[in-house]
Formats: sequence, C-alpha cells, structure tokens
Amino acid sequence: MHLAGGFGAYLRPASALAIGLLPPVLAGKVHAVGNTALKGALLAISRSTAIDHCARIAQAVEWIDLASDPEFQM
Repeated sequence: MHLAGGFGAYLRPASALAIGLLPPVLAGKVHAVGNTALKGALLAISRSTAIDHCARIAQAVEWIDLASDPEFQM
C-alpha cells in the first residue's frame, strides 16, 4: 500500500499505525511515497512509454476517501 499526498509527504507509516490512523494489519505493508502527482507528471513528460504505464496503474488503483469515513473523523 502506498501512502501519498500530504500524508505520504509528512506522515511516517509507523506513526500512523501507532496512533491508530491505519489498522495493524497494514504494519510493514505501507510505504510513504510523497507527492506522487508531481512525480507522475515529471515521468509522463520525460518518457514516451510512461503514459501507457500510468494508465495501467490508474486502472489498478483503489482510491479510499478517508474524509468521508465516520470512523476516520473520530
């Protein structure tokens, strides 16, 4: 699992697990990847095959909207 965006840039997965932000089952499976939108944009303009690769990744992504989860708000 990749932790992206603001969380991926500033929150350590171990800290997120320790405070209960992420469930214990994800211990050792979460990797902070920082600003993935910027990395993807740079990759897309620098490699001709990157657009196809990005499209395949986009099809496999599971997006989770934590802000709409009542338990996350608690």
